[in-house]
Amino acid sequence: ILCAFHEPAYSNLCAWTRNFLTHVNPHTGRSLAEEPALATLALVNEGNLGNWGASALRDLPCVEKAWQAWLAERQSDERNPADSQNNSSLVTRHSSLAGGIPDNLYSQPVATFLADAETRLFERLRDFVRTELHCPVPLSSISAWYEPAQYALPRSKFDYIDTHFYVDHPQFLDKSWRLPSRCSNRNPMRGSDRGAQDCVWIRQFDKPFCVSEFNFSGPGRYRGVGGIATGALAALQDWGGIWRFDWACTRTGITNPGGPMGYFDIANDPLSLAAERAALCLFLRGDLAPLEAEEPLVLDAVNLRDPAKGAPRLASLGENAKAWESRVGTRFVGAGKEPASQNSSLVTRHSSLRDGGTVAIDPATGTFLIDTPRTCGGFAEGGVHTAGPLRFEIAGRDGPAPQDNVGRDAPAPQDSPTNNSSLVTRHSSLRGADTQTVAAATVWISSLDGKPIAQSSRMLLTHLTDVQNNCIEYADPDLTILLKWGWLPHIMRRGAAEIELSTAGRDGPSPQDNATHAWHVWRLSPGGRRVAEVPVAYDPATGHLAFTARTDYDPASATYLYEIVRE
Repeated sequence: ILCAFHEPAYSNLCAWTRNFLTHVNPHTGRSLAEEPALATLALVNEGNLGNWGASALRDLPCVEKAWQAWLAERQSDERNPADSQNNSSLVTRHSSLAGGIPDNLYSQPVATFLADAETRLFERLRDFVRTELHCPVPLSSISAWYEPAQYALPRSKFDYIDTHFYVDHPQFLDKSWRLPSRCSNRNPMRGSDRGAQDCVWIRQFDKPFCVSEFNFSGPGRYRGVGGIATGALAALQDWGGIWRFDWACTRTGITNPGGPMGYFDIANDPLSLAAERAALCLFLRGDLAPLEAEEPLVLDAVNLRDPAKGAPRLASLGENAKAWESRVGTRFVGAGKEPASQNSSLVTRHSSLRDGGTVAIDPATGTFLIDTPRTCGGFAEGGVHTAGPLRFEIAGRDGPAPQDNVGRDAPAPQDSPTNNSSLVTRHSSLRGADTQTVAAATVWISSLDGKPIAQSSRMLLTHLTDVQNNCIEYADPDLTILLKWGWLPHIMRRGAAEIELSTAGRDGPSPQDNATHAWHVWRLSPGGRRVAEVPVAYDPATGHLAFTARTDYDPASATYLYEIVRE
């Protein structure tokens, strides 16, 4: 806030930026401003001026002074009879605000005032970075969380649009970043949004769009769907880039990964690390093609500055679920420009995806299914599901195996194993946990040789239930209030899935070809090493193979990765 309204703070930010961007790397002989590997630059991270509420703005005299000056300028403009778009009622509206910044930051005058301040700050920093530091990198800013429609005004000046989103981000019940914490721990595919995020509407269609932070945060038990859902959404929307926050929050997490799970680090979370591969295939490898149809919200600069139009939250103007059917976002129209037709592309809205890809979501059951030639599968809380050549039935593993160790017998922290890679299957060692016996699961298969799944000779199947720390403690059976993180080893909820896969090509199986090739299924270590073969049933006449995915093949080390090979 100070950088936008207080000149000494702005000067301090410029001094820091100069030190940061002009420091010369002794190994390359280049400064960061000259470094070709620097792809983008966010000027202020999560610095939206309304993020901290009205009281934070009112506490700073420099902001109040700027607010009164802005109001006086608006009132002067509105009294100008040459301005046909304004009238005396607008003068009265602004005059009533002279007492100070109101509590509601989503009132139109306040939102426009903050949007103008964001624009001014961006333009000053942009000129400083470009002209004084000679850094040509694409620039952005205002990445989260205060998001009135008026923020389309400063974003229209950016080189690219950047934002963040989190599912099950912790809410702290006492002190910030201290337990206890709360997360909703609900299936994100249930409900009207169908797992799509508010951020889809922030995108402006004439600019690259990035999500430089996202996560399905720990210890939420639906983290396993995060990779396949986010990868699919980003691919369908044809976003410019997505970044998981984060690999590790600390130096220790980088140098010695594999500790107990936390809120964000995937280095310490085998579930999120495995889930990431679905996003790599769908988005980065391009297994899922972008949607052809566009459905933009048209935002007009004149209307955004009209107090009569209000200041709605941007996400409230559109339906998030549309992001699974059309490419969505905003089309910003400056003053004097003709708006593009908002409905011209809707005739193709319900067409299937290019290259045969489809996404199906049932919000009533919270089921998510995806079918592309090289990646297919999905998430479900139970039942039998078909996604292209893959058919899977989610079943439970009732009761702990005799050799399993349940929570009340788990080792104390000083006795916990030192092998950070261990991931043990337990039926329940979660204090306060629910007693569900059918483990909701994310199950998908990806081709590893670049061929369509139905013709591939090497594939990876992933079967994810839930992973928690040993002896993690919750206050409630719904696992929403976290009391203690617990310790190693990680434990995976016991679960099973009956897998059926059609290996027939598009023109049907070739009996001669099938008869001369043997199929093998290997269960893998978390690092991808073959551990042992899994019994597989194969019918050469139909090209169908079947096997059971079980987390507890080896009670000492959970199984969730399988390599399927034709030799």
